[in-house]
Amino acid sequence: KFKQITGTKYFNKILLGIKKALECKLEIKINVVLINPFSEKDLIEFSNFIEEYPVTVRFIELMKTNDINNNFQEIYISHKIISNFLIKNEWNEEKRSLNSGPAIEYSKKNYNGKIGIIAPYSKGFCNSCNRLRISSIGELYLCLFGESSHIYSLRPFLQTDNQIEEMIKFIGVKLKLKKYSHNLSYNNYGKIKQLSNI
Repeated sequence: KFKQITGTKYFNKILLGIKKALECKLEIKINVVLINPFSEKDLIEFSNFIEEYPVTVRFIELMKTNDINNNFQEIYISHKIISNFLIKNEWNEEKRSLNSGPAIEYSKKNYNGKIGIIAPYSKGFCNSCNRLRISSIGELYLCLFGESSHIYSLRPFLQTDNQIEEMIKFIGVKLKLKKYSHNLSYNNYGKIKQLSNI
C-alpha cells in the first residue's frame, strides 16, 4: 500500500524515478488496483500526492481472472469508494476525447495531478473501448479478456522490416471481429490466467 512505503528507501527511489520522468516531459500514469482493505484515508494520501505532482493516479477495479477466482469476493472493492470521494470533495470530470483510454479522469482546482477510474464492471464500460493488447509472445488480443478464438499471432509479420503494411492490413481485418463487450459479469474471463501475462 502507498502509506506503507511512504518515507522508505523504496518510496524515495520511486519518487526519484517520477521526478526524472517529469523532467523529461513524460506523461506519468500510476495504476492502483483496488483491493480490500482500502479506505478513504488511503485515498486522501494519494490525493495529497497529486496535489503536488502532475501525474495521473488511476484506480482500477480488481478484475476476476483464473488465478483470483476463489477469493475474489473477499478482496474486491467497487470503484464507488473513489467516485463518492470525488463527488464529496468537488472534483470535476474531464471531457473525454476520441483517443481517451479506459479511464474516466477527474481534476480539481489547484491540483497538479488527476485521478482516474477504470471500472470494468460498470454499465457501458466497453462502449468507448479503443484498445488492443499484445502479449509478450506476439499474440494480438482484441479484448483483454478475449477467448482463444479471438486471439491472433502477429509473429508471422514480425520476421522482417518490410512486413509492416501486411501486418496493418491483417490487424484491420481482425479488428472487425472485436466484440462489443467482455463477459466478466458472467464469470467468463477468457484465456488470460494472470494480467501480468499481457
